[in-house]
Amino acid sequence: MYKVFTKSHFSAAHYIEGHGGVCEKLHGHNWIVEVTACREILDELGMVIDFKLLKKHLERTLSVLDHENLNDLPEFAGVNPTAEQIAKYVFTHLQESLRAESGDTYRIFTVEVNETPGSGAIYSIE
Repeated sequence: MYKVFTKSHFSAAHYIEGHGGVCEKLHGHNWIVEVTACREILDELGMVIDFKLLKKHLERTLSVLDHENLNDLPEFAGVNPTAEQIAKYVFTHLQESLRAESGDTYRIFTVEVNETPGSGAIYSIE
């Protein structure tokens, strides 16, 4: 299996209802997002996916989250916008965005979301 990745970032605020600690208060992060795409067989150019295409779809996905209070977004209605939920949202939305443009050609393997340099969550197809 071939895998490639790209990274991007967005800035947003959130709070975790029911946390009982400081994270229950509104606070913000500069979120770092790493996306890995995979493919069994490389395309005719020898690539999993063109980085430009993957980055375009990732930026489009993250633009919905950038400079927002994530708790106010319909994408997180009924759930706390934790790093885990953000990773799942990015994974799902990015896969749908790529599928809408290119069919089932590309597959997202993992999305890693870091809220600090040492803390984050990964959502994967495994």
